[in-house]
Amino acid sequence: MLQGVKDVKVDEVKDFVPSFLTIAMMPFGYSITTGIGLGILSYVLIGICDYVVKWIAYACSNKEDKVKPAWDLHAVLLIIAALFVVYFFVPVSF
Repeated sequence: MLQGVKDVKVDEVKDFVPSFLTIAMMPFGYSITTGIGLGILSYVLIGICDYVVKWIAYACSNKEDKVKPAWDLHAVLLIIAALFVVYFFVPVSF
């Protein structure tokens, strides 16, 4: 059941933290949706922070052969993350 866990890159925070949150929050949140949602949100937040840090490092470097940081989050992933933000933070009453 957890054979895919052995393939997670532990040395990369960008991969490990969302994987851990997804696996941990499924039983603690009593919902698969909660686990997947928190995993996606954490992946997007870490990806945005990583991009901002790389952009600041790019702006502060004095090298002539600078390479601009690449945006590696797909638009569909951002849309799904926005939908999970609505799912988690917008109260619903009937």
